[in-house]
Amino acid sequence: MKIAHIGCHQPFHTETEICDYLELAGHEVDRYQFDRMDTGIFLQRASGFDVVICSLPQCFPPDFWRVLRRKGPKTVAWYFDWIADWGGREQQYLPRLAEFDLIISTDGFENEIYDGLPRFWLPHAADPRTYKPCGMNATRDVAFCGHMYLPRRREMIRGLIKKYDFAQYGLNNECWGPRYAEACANAKVTIGDNFRNDYPGYWSDRLYLATSCQAFILYPAVPGIETQFISGKHFDTYKNESDLHEKIDWYLAHPEERWTIAKAGREHAHKYHNWGIRVAEFEEILLKNL
Repeated sequence: MKIAHIGCHQPFHTETEICDYLELAGHEVDRYQFDRMDTGIFLQRASGFDVVICSLPQCFPPDFWRVLRRKGPKTVAWYFDWIADWGGREQQYLPRLAEFDLIISTDGFENEIYDGLPRFWLPHAADPRTYKPCGMNATRDVAFCGHMYLPRRREMIRGLIKKYDFAQYGLNNECWGPRYAEACANAKVTIGDNFRNDYPGYWSDRLYLATSCQAFILYPAVPGIETQFISGKHFDTYKNESDLHEKIDWYLAHPEERWTIAKAGREHAHKYHNWGIRVAEFEEILLKNL
């Protein structure tokens, strides 16, 4: 297929990895940087594409997508944001999504905001070319990578700082690629968290990145998460802050169990949750629905 991909095509961005694996699957892919493309010229060229994928559909007005569909290519919104109840994102996204032939997102198995729209759930993944063990020895007990925008998360971090040799990464959004692999390798226990931990089928890409880097990760017990990894075999889960501390204490005292789980998690992630697998799943969705 001849594919145009509109997104943020920077090193270590998800869009870049998806395009790489689309090309490895035999497709011809033209990459368009969303904030530098000339929409008029793009529309003139649109009839030459079989499929147009966009990871940032909210950045263009509904009229753009409406005109694009009339030009002939199938239009796919494939993005990775949580939409519902997050700073007006529903108002930004939904008028645009109504103009797409197909919607692919990561925000939960079922989500009522998509009622009536051709939407499919497809989880995150990791690129094992980049997210892999980097050979460092852990010098810190516990690490967390992410922002501090949630009061619940700030409270969790304060508790970890008080009790453990703790490191935090990613406050300036700089911890991706090899830097993320180094952060994982530098901690005995890596902690995960989401915007919401109670929504079935929604979790951050950090779960896949960390396991792919062979981190031992403790992750919230989100409903449905064991469709991806098995708790106690590939990673482990926690229910609340008290449970988190108990699990950290146990695994710090049992390094062999921690290492066995981290190794199995990396093997599982590289085999079942890489972008080559996701692109194949995406191709199957396209074949059946477009």
